[in-house]
Amino acid sequence: MSSSLEQIAEFAQQVAKVSSSALGLEVSIHDDRIKLVASTGKLIKEIGSYYGKGSLTDNLLSTGGFHIVENTKTYPLCQKCPRREECQFLAALVGPITVDNKIIGSLGVTATTEEQKEKLLGNVGAFNDFAKQLSDLLAIAIKEKEARKSLSLLTGKYQAVVNSIYEGIISVDPDGTITHFNKSAQRMLPFSLDKLVGKNITEVFPDLSLQEALDHQGYMTRELRGKKGRKGTYIFAGIITPIMNNKKVSGLTISLREMQEMQRLAGDLVGYEALLTFDDIVGNSPAIHDIKQKFAKAAITDSTILIRGESGTGKDLFARAIHAHSMRSKGPFVTINCAAIPETLLESELFGYEEGAFTGARRGGKPGKFELAHEGTIFLDEIGDMPLHLQVKLLRVLEENSIERIGGTQAVSIDVRVIAATHRNLEKMISDNEFREDLYYRLSVIPVTIPPLRERTDDARLLIDYFVKKYSRKMNKRVLGLSGPALERMLDYEWRGNVRELENAIEYAINMVGGDYIEAENLPARVAASGAQRPGKPEMGTIRDLERQAILDALDRFGHHGAGKKEAARFLGVSLSTIYRKLRDN
Repeated sequence: MSSSLEQIAEFAQQVAKVSSSALGLEVSIHDDRIKLVASTGKLIKEIGSYYGKGSLTDNLLSTGGFHIVENTKTYPLCQKCPRREECQFLAALVGPITVDNKIIGSLGVTATTEEQKEKLLGNVGAFNDFAKQLSDLLAIAIKEKEARKSLSLLTGKYQAVVNSIYEGIISVDPDGTITHFNKSAQRMLPFSLDKLVGKNITEVFPDLSLQEALDHQGYMTRELRGKKGRKGTYIFAGIITPIMNNKKVSGLTISLREMQEMQRLAGDLVGYEALLTFDDIVGNSPAIHDIKQKFAKAAITDSTILIRGESGTGKDLFARAIHAHSMRSKGPFVTINCAAIPETLLESELFGYEEGAFTGARRGGKPGKFELAHEGTIFLDEIGDMPLHLQVKLLRVLEENSIERIGGTQAVSIDVRVIAATHRNLEKMISDNEFREDLYYRLSVIPVTIPPLRERTDDARLLIDYFVKKYSRKMNKRVLGLSGPALERMLDYEWRGNVRELENAIEYAINMVGGDYIEAENLPARVAASGAQRPGKPEMGTIRDLERQAILDALDRFGHHGAGKKEAARFLGVSLSTIYRKLRDN
């Protein structure tokens, strides 16, 4: 005798298919005999097989409750599963299917790839709610089957589940006629309800090859476009999945997501980071203070900014702070290093490409960094290394506010603020015909040069303190600072690598230090040697003078208040009373 879930196996498989398409995850359904009734993805071929005693579903039949499995190899309830070693799930959300307070099976939302695992574990709450709705839906289907009631309730519940999905969902028959769509699809498409029903999908998306979608084995992703009449073009990221019935394709489901939202999500991957303010940038020298004020004023506009300075001066930090203070702070911050990407790939990275544009081009094409930065900021680092033929294309983008993908025929409008940076002498490059003069003037509407660290010793002191605290916390060490000789070496050294080199030196020293203070011998050899070669050292005074100067230097460092004097005494290795006595005697 078949189980309750087996009796609705066809419907269960339909639910699994549509839900998997909408979620971007796999869905599996077991009955109370631990038999796989419905599934998607890699386990479709295992439908009808039994999982046996000791499996997670077997435990659920008696314990109930929803389980989040972050690793099937280590999860306690999976340890006795006979299939544990061959399990294809990397992560799972599994819960019971209950009818009249009796558990009659389990439903799993599962991940079989690292990408799916990250998606599942990153939004457990939403997927948990969705899984509970699906379990309730299957329970209703069973009760409807047993009671021979009208299918209207089942259809209504299913519609509610589908309509709760944020993505647009469209179902079509083998001829391409639209048979079903959810409220999100209706909201996203520029058609009224009566004009969408019965319309052929190729009228909505003219570039979609219906036959290719029907013939394709498994789901496929496509960029789907259509015309809004005189209003322009609508663009979606689409996932197209065949609906199988008795091993035959009976139609398609199409999951839609607005391209701008996908671009924002892509921005999460390539550009969104915690917002950085100008106050977060360490430095109080007059030069840095003036730069912060200039950038704060420029941030509220959309003018192009050119940041100049040696490597390691923090040009990227200032670019992020400008974005954070701008009206675009809620948009993406996308960065691309023009020197780090091969010339043959740089154009496609910047401007994207259409499907078939070149050998190896991804199906459906790929948006470039400019498209991903729409309504945000793009940071073109090392702009001086951009080849001349791309400089021409970049100039056109800046003037026309649109890009054209490689292999494309249509211009794509973009709304992007551009910040560029370079350590190179662009003026000399212009005279050597290596950089376009017209692009130079277009980029340097607001040019600012960040001075090297060796020209701002006060900032070096602040940065030393900042990095000592940062890496002490990171390495779980109690390092209070630098000894006098070590600090002298650090301040004597010419930081050709600027802040980046200084940070690396402190990280090295924190690794090497064995006490509370970094000594000269803990520093990198090139830094430790700098003080010994310092020319023009002042002549030594009396021991009393040296003692007094050492105390005053320590108090300048730790403070002239009571707590500062205690710390100065600890640093110098003398008692607090000695500090007071020598200050009084001198």
